[in-house]
Amino acid sequence: MDSVLRQDRSYTEQEYFNLLVNSDGKYEFEDGIVTMMAGGKKAHNKIVRNTFFAANAQKKQCELFLSDTAIYIPQLNRYYFPDFSAVCEKEDTTDKGGIERLLNPALLVEVLSKSTSQMDRGKKFEAYKTLPSFREYVMIDSREMLVTTYYKAEKGLWRIGSYFNLDQNVEFTTLGIRIPMSVIYDGVEFED
Repeated sequence: MDSVLRQDRSYTEQEYFNLLVNSDGKYEFEDGIVTMMAGGKKAHNKIVRNTFFAANAQKKQCELFLSDTAIYIPQLNRYYFPDFSAVCEKEDTTDKGGIERLLNPALLVEVLSKSTSQMDRGKKFEAYKTLPSFREYVMIDSREMLVTTYYKAEKGLWRIGSYFNLDQNVEFTTLGIRIPMSVIYDGVEFED
Protein backbone atom coordinates (compact mmCIF):
# COMPACT_ATOMS: atom_id res chain seq x y z
CA MET A 1 0.00 0.00 0.00
CA ASP A 2 1.27 3.47 -0.75
CA SER A 3 1.51 6.05 2.00
CA VAL A 4 -0.93 8.47 0.34
CA LEU A 5 -4.14 8.92 2.26
CA ARG A 6 -7.30 8.59 0.21
CA GLN A 7 -10.43 10.07 1.74
CA ASP A 8 -12.81 8.23 -0.58
CA ARG A 9 -12.60 4.84 1.10
CA SER A 10 -12.54 2.97 4.38
CA TYR A 11 -9.28 1.51 5.72
CA THR A 12 -8.74 -1.79 7.50
CA GLU A 13 -6.82 -1.68 10.76
CA GLN A 14 -3.82 -3.34 9.06
CA GLU A 15 -3.87 -0.78 6.23
CA TYR A 16 -3.91 1.95 8.88
CA PHE A 17 -0.87 0.42 10.60
CA ASN A 18 0.93 0.21 7.24
CA LEU A 19 0.13 3.87 6.59
CA LEU A 20 1.59 4.89 9.96
CA VAL A 21 4.74 2.81 9.54
CA ASN A 22 5.39 3.99 5.96
CA SER A 23 4.69 7.69 6.48
CA ASP A 24 6.33 10.62 8.23
CA GLY A 25 2.88 11.96 9.14
CA LYS A 26 0.68 11.01 12.06
CA TYR A 27 -2.82 9.70 11.50
CA GLU A 28 -5.77 8.96 13.74
CA PHE A 29 -8.20 6.11 13.04
CA GLU A 30 -11.95 5.92 13.69
CA ASP A 31 -13.28 2.50 12.67
CA GLY A 32 -12.02 2.72 9.09
CA ILE A 33 -11.82 6.50 8.71
CA VAL A 34 -8.28 7.86 8.71
CA THR A 35 -7.49 11.51 9.47
CA MET A 36 -4.07 13.10 9.10
CA MET A 37 -3.01 15.24 12.05
CA ALA A 38 -1.59 18.66 11.28
CA GLY A 39 1.68 19.72 12.84
CA GLY A 40 1.39 21.95 15.89
CA LYS A 41 2.14 25.66 15.75
CA LYS A 42 4.76 27.31 17.94
CA ALA A 43 2.30 28.09 20.78
CA HIS A 44 1.03 24.50 20.77
CA ASN A 45 4.53 23.05 20.91
CA LYS A 46 5.64 25.37 23.73
CA ILE A 47 2.57 24.50 25.80
CA VAL A 48 3.13 20.76 25.35
CA ARG A 49 6.81 21.10 26.23
CA ASN A 50 6.23 23.34 29.26
CA THR A 51 3.42 21.22 30.69
CA PHE A 52 5.03 17.83 30.04
CA PHE A 53 8.36 18.78 31.61
CA ALA A 54 6.68 20.38 34.63
CA ALA A 55 4.46 17.32 35.12
CA ASN A 56 7.31 14.87 34.67
CA ALA A 57 9.48 16.73 37.20
CA GLN A 58 6.76 16.68 39.88
CA LYS A 59 4.89 13.42 39.31
CA LYS A 60 4.85 11.01 42.19
CA GLN A 61 3.75 7.68 40.74
CA CYS A 62 2.45 7.74 37.17
CA GLU A 63 4.32 7.09 33.93
CA LEU A 64 4.00 9.83 31.28
CA PHE A 65 3.88 9.29 27.52
CA LEU A 66 4.21 11.87 24.74
CA SER A 67 2.12 11.93 21.58
CA ASP A 68 3.98 9.13 19.81
CA THR A 69 2.02 6.57 21.83
CA ALA A 70 -1.46 5.88 20.47
CA ILE A 71 -4.43 5.51 22.77
CA TYR A 72 -6.47 2.53 21.63
CA ILE A 73 -10.21 2.55 22.32
CA PRO A 74 -11.30 -1.04 21.65
CA GLN A 75 -15.02 -0.49 22.19
CA LEU A 76 -15.09 2.00 19.28
CA ASN A 77 -12.09 0.71 17.28
CA ARG A 78 -10.30 4.06 17.44
CA TYR A 79 -6.71 5.21 17.73
CA TYR A 80 -5.97 8.73 18.94
CA PHE A 81 -2.69 10.51 19.71
CA PRO A 82 -3.22 12.95 22.61
CA ASP A 83 -0.47 15.46 23.33
CA PHE A 84 0.46 13.43 26.36
CA SER A 85 -0.98 10.80 28.65
CA ALA A 86 -0.30 9.15 31.98
CA VAL A 87 -0.72 5.62 33.29
CA CYS A 88 -0.88 5.18 37.04
CA GLU A 89 -0.89 1.38 37.27
CA LYS A 90 1.06 -1.22 35.34
CA GLU A 91 0.92 0.06 31.79
CA ASP A 92 -1.07 -2.03 29.36
CA THR A 93 0.70 -1.49 26.06
CA THR A 94 0.92 -3.63 23.02
CA ASP A 95 2.83 -3.14 19.83
CA LYS A 96 0.50 -3.93 16.98
CA GLY A 97 1.28 -3.31 13.36
CA GLY A 98 4.48 -1.47 14.27
CA ILE A 99 2.88 1.14 16.54
CA GLU A 100 2.85 1.22 20.31
CA ARG A 101 -0.63 1.56 21.69
CA LEU A 102 -1.71 2.25 25.24
CA LEU A 103 -4.88 0.65 26.57
CA ASN A 104 -5.17 2.00 30.11
CA PRO A 105 -4.48 5.75 30.39
CA ALA A 106 -5.68 7.52 33.53
CA LEU A 107 -4.88 11.07 32.37
CA LEU A 108 -5.11 12.49 28.86
CA VAL A 109 -3.94 15.99 27.91
CA GLU A 110 -4.89 17.78 24.68
CA VAL A 111 -3.66 21.20 23.57
CA LEU A 112 -6.50 22.83 21.66
CA SER A 113 -6.20 24.74 18.41
CA LYS A 114 -8.77 26.22 16.07
CA SER A 115 -8.81 23.05 13.96
CA THR A 116 -8.90 20.52 16.86
CA SER A 117 -10.91 22.21 19.61
CA GLN A 118 -14.35 20.93 18.66
CA MET A 119 -13.16 17.35 18.13
CA ASP A 120 -11.12 17.29 21.36
CA ARG A 121 -13.99 18.70 23.45
CA GLY A 122 -16.64 16.47 21.88
CA LYS A 123 -16.03 13.23 20.02
CA LYS A 124 -12.63 12.42 21.55
CA PHE A 125 -13.75 13.13 25.11
CA GLU A 126 -16.80 10.89 24.68
CA ALA A 127 -14.62 8.14 23.21
CA TYR A 128 -12.06 8.41 26.02
CA LYS A 129 -14.86 7.97 28.56
CA THR A 130 -15.37 4.37 27.34
CA LEU A 131 -11.94 3.43 28.76
CA PRO A 132 -12.35 2.02 32.30
CA SER A 133 -8.98 3.44 33.44
CA PHE A 134 -9.65 7.00 32.20
CA ARG A 135 -10.37 9.48 34.98
CA GLU A 136 -8.92 12.87 34.06
CA TYR A 137 -8.95 15.05 30.95
CA VAL A 138 -7.04 18.32 30.68
CA MET A 139 -7.60 20.65 27.72
CA ILE A 140 -5.18 23.54 27.32
CA ASP A 141 -6.12 26.22 24.81
CA SER A 142 -3.32 27.49 22.57
CA ARG A 143 -5.28 30.56 21.37
CA GLU A 144 -6.01 32.12 24.76
CA MET A 145 -5.10 31.58 28.38
CA LEU A 146 -7.62 28.89 29.32
CA VAL A 147 -7.22 25.43 30.84
CA THR A 148 -10.23 23.23 31.50
CA THR A 149 -9.93 20.06 33.59
CA TYR A 150 -12.36 17.20 34.07
CA TYR A 151 -11.82 14.71 36.88
CA LYS A 152 -14.07 11.68 37.40
CA ALA A 153 -14.88 11.72 41.10
CA GLU A 154 -17.04 9.40 43.18
CA LYS A 155 -20.12 7.82 41.58
CA GLY A 156 -18.82 8.66 38.11
CA LEU A 157 -19.55 12.39 38.42
CA TRP A 158 -17.13 14.72 36.66
CA ARG A 159 -15.60 17.60 38.63
CA ILE A 160 -14.76 20.52 36.33
CA GLY A 161 -11.99 23.07 36.84
CA SER A 162 -11.42 26.25 34.86
CA TYR A 163 -8.20 28.27 34.94
CA PHE A 164 -7.67 31.57 33.12
CA ASN A 165 -5.27 33.74 35.16
CA LEU A 166 -1.46 33.63 35.30
CA ASP A 167 -1.49 33.45 39.11
CA GLN A 168 -3.58 30.23 39.20
CA ASN A 169 -2.21 26.71 39.66
CA VAL A 170 -3.77 23.99 37.52
CA GLU A 171 -4.57 20.87 39.50
CA PHE A 172 -3.64 17.56 37.89
CA THR A 173 -5.48 15.39 40.39
CA THR A 174 -4.39 12.06 38.93
CA LEU A 175 -0.72 13.02 39.23
CA GLY A 176 -1.14 14.66 42.64
CA ILE A 177 0.46 17.90 41.41
CA ARG A 178 -0.28 21.52 40.51
CA ILE A 179 1.33 23.39 37.64
CA PRO A 180 1.25 27.20 37.56
CA MET A 181 -0.46 28.78 34.57
CA SER A 182 2.67 30.93 34.26
CA VAL A 183 4.69 27.75 33.62
CA ILE A 184 2.19 26.24 31.17
CA TYR A 185 2.07 29.45 29.10
CA ASP A 186 5.72 30.46 29.55
CA GLY A 187 7.00 32.01 26.32
CA VAL A 188 3.68 31.60 24.53
CA GLU A 189 2.53 34.43 22.27
CA PHE A 190 -1.11 34.29 21.22
CA GLU A 191 -2.03 35.03 17.63
CA ASP A 192 -4.49 37.85 16.94
